[in-house]
Amino acid sequence: MEFKEQNYFADLEIDEYNLIEEWQNQAGLFMSYASSSADTQQELDDTKDRLDVKQAQVELDIRNGVYPLAGDVKVTDKAVAALVTNDPEVIKLKQQYNELKKEATLYKKIEQAFEMRKKALENIVILTGREQYAEPRDKSGDVETRITNEKEQKIQNKLNKLNQK
Repeated sequence: MEFKEQNYFADLEIDEYNLIEEWQNQAGLFMSYASSSADTQQELDDTKDRLDVKQAQVELDIRNGVYPLAGDVKVTDKAVAALVTNDPEVIKLKQQYNELKKEATLYKKIEQAFEMRKKALENIVILTGREQYAEPRDKSGDVETRITNEKEQKIQNKLNKLNQK
């Protein structure tokens, strides 16, 4: 099985200006990768089983004299292990197994990254909510206008005091 060319880096990015859509997509994206991870793990397990069976068949063939040996090879445990390891079909299955193992590991890491993405989304929502309510609000309108009006009022008060003297 070849690694599905899902663009997981792009899927892990968070558009903090579109949090609703990010939350709506989170579960679906996670399940998509989790499903691919499960498929890969199943294929890894199946390949491991085929590898084990093939190694056992080759070993049995060697010990029963069915496996073609070059010259007068003494059938010792070390010789059997070496012949099993160097069997072309065993080598091919080991390569498939190692590739699938790498892919399965990557999918597990992607699943962890999506868990981290979920936590990041939660924190962004919390921080965004705090930010919206933490800013000072002026119910009378524009802050600059209010400051200007206050300055004008102070100046007017001072002028009134001077005029009263």
